[in-house]
Amino acid sequence: MGHKPARPIYRFSSGRQPFGSVIVSLLILGGTRDGKRLADRLHTFLPDTCPVIYSIAGLVREPELPCTVISGGFAQYGGLSRYVKEQGIRAILDATHPYAARISASAILAARANRIPYWQWQRAAWKPQSHDSWVEFDSWDYLLPKLSRFRSVLLAIGRPPEVVLRYCMNNPAIHFTIRTAAAQPKIQAANIFWVDAIGPFTVAEEHALFTHQAIDTVVCKNSGGDATAAKLEVARESGLPVFMLKRPGLPLADKSFRKMDECERYIASYAAIPGQKNAV
Repeated sequence: MGHKPARPIYRFSSGRQPFGSVIVSLLILGGTRDGKRLADRLHTFLPDTCPVIYSIAGLVREPELPCTVISGGFAQYGGLSRYVKEQGIRAILDATHPYAARISASAILAARANRIPYWQWQRAAWKPQSHDSWVEFDSWDYLLPKLSRFRSVLLAIGRPPEVVLRYCMNNPAIHFTIRTAAAQPKIQAANIFWVDAIGPFTVAEEHALFTHQAIDTVVCKNSGGDATAAKLEVARESGLPVFMLKRPGLPLADKSFRKMDECERYIASYAAIPGQKNAV
């Protein structure tokens, strides 16, 4: 990986060396644009005695990063808690997708078992604007019967759960455009059009998709951020309803962040304090 670049952003206090020569790592649970950016920047300015390890589920594509990247989950290592213990992980930063509730639950259990901090990067949720027509829902059983009055539905929900795919197959009168970047077997049916794509998407691209597929409603998750927000703008301009899956509840973190610089500054400060390995 070569030499790490200079650290121009944060400077550590004079005489404060993290753990002397002990190597302890920061584990970032990622799979998001924000997670990748945090891993890249933290690798740059954290001391060599606190290397960054970036973990992804491996469902989409592996990022190019200067730090260590592990893919495919932690079962291959005997579970997350064991991996944390054996790798000398000093803290966990959860920068997963807002809907990765299972991963987040496992992360806080591993952190508590190993008496290390569990931190969260929380991407701000989208908020409805004037002229939006949103219907928020928290279960597929609530949503699916409501789709019967539409003719062409955009499903922008990542990997569709089995219950959604069954509904699509059993309702041939409705055309479904399913956009996902996750690798999975594609059910072939005359009323299902698959789009393999990953954001960011522009408003022009979304307009073209909506027009080509004659979309008359959108089903999506409240992912937040800019990468996939254009579909909401197009739906607003076109007066189309949006069915928005509510975010799941998150475990209570030792520290949560919504601003990138605040997150980086806090972790850099933490890494510079001796004796923090088992502090929470």
